[in-house]
Amino acid sequence: MGYYAETLGLPPPEPLSGRFYTVTELTQHLQSAKQTLKLNEELLKLDRCRFMVIDNIGYANRGQQESSVLFELIAHRHEQASIITANQAFSEWHNIFSDKNMTVASVDWLIHHGNIIELEGENYRKKNSST
Repeated sequence: MGYYAETLGLPPPEPLSGRFYTVTELTQHLQSAKQTLKLNEELLKLDRCRFMVIDNIGYANRGQQESSVLFELIAHRHEQASIITANQAFSEWHNIFSDKNMTVASVDWLIHHGNIIELEGENYRKKNSST
């Protein structure tokens, strides 16, 4: 999935501005902002991006702190352009968020104006590996 997200997200056409994040990178950044009481400030900075790519959301840790900032981000950006890759169906997202209500609300926000593209077939990296 990461290959497709990078392909879709890089380079952004002018004058669009966008950012590519792995879910780990983004949640660690937002957790740090939350600890210094600057989460809202960081979310507003992310609004400068016309679109955002969040790769491999399924690798998010189900811990309360990580799922909390991820939930805050989705709640904040749900009306803005985002590309989110996942290697699980929505029915398995209870493994991402620590609370069932967070899972339901997050999926609801993402699909409200979203387009879901489901890719099937062999993993690109696996297919092209030498082993």
